[in-house]
Amino acid sequence: MAPALVRLLSPAGCRWGLPLLGVVLAGLSACVTVEGADTEQNPYLQALEGQRADLRQARRALGERRFAEAEAAARQVIASVPGADRLLDPAVQLPAASRTASMAWVFVAAALSGQDKDADAEQALGAALRADLGNAIARFNLGNLYARQRRHAEAATQYREVVRLDPRHRQAWLNLAIAESHRGRSTQAEGIVRRLLERDPGLAEAHNLQGVLYLDQGMAIEAVASFKRAVGLKPLRADHHFNLAMALELSDRRDDAIQAYRRFLELASLDDPGRTAVQQALRRLGAAEAGR
Repeated sequence: MAPALVRLLSPAGCRWGLPLLGVVLAGLSACVTVEGADTEQNPYLQALEGQRADLRQARRALGERRFAEAEAAARQVIASVPGADRLLDPAVQLPAASRTASMAWVFVAAALSGQDKDADAEQALGAALRADLGNAIARFNLGNLYARQRRHAEAATQYREVVRLDPRHRQAWLNLAIAESHRGRSTQAEGIVRRLLERDPGLAEAHNLQGVLYLDQGMAIEAVASFKRAVGLKPLRADHHFNLAMALELSDRRDDAIQAYRRFLELASLDDPGRTAVQQALRRLGAAEAGR
């Protein structure tokens, strides 16, 4: 029997909140982050941090996983903006958009997510958007939370708004493709991935996702080619080796599958939940030393 697990990419920048994990096709792991972009050089965030030492303090605390301290620092920023502390109420709107209040609420959401308080984090992200509807970082993270809750239509709506605000946001495009796939809209998902690869053939995560979409259609040989490209571009990503191994197994290439599964075990962390599935696969394939 072939393994049922396919590992996709997680949303970019999962430093605070939940740990970075591979995910099954049935559900997308998510977290709230402060960046919400391809790099930390986010101009929206940089402009604010250049002016607000208290935001820098909150961000440092998040980076060091001192979530309660980060939340307290961010709430102090919110208290300094008139009316911003009332934005948890959907009926409240500020007279004018406030980037400072919006990002402070994103920081609060990140701290809450780090404490496994996702319902509260969702409310904080709503407050962030009421402070500034144009905050793509808040929308990106709200999409991630919806995705983890399998609210894929709502997640897709948020990701579409992110790419409207920032068409270069590659991770939002990838997450949108995943959401569309979960909604059964494989044609739309494939189109997004194809356009991403036309713009950037070196985007390993897009090749990986393309392979997942091929597997979902039973096209194991095509999936092998996509996963090989992903592995070639990012050879130290354990999840890419996992996917390649599974596609090779489905293609009846036993020896190559064993080699790829073993490479996954070499690269994956000791607490990676995929290790159990890989050890089972190696036993299924009759490989010696499967339990390593």
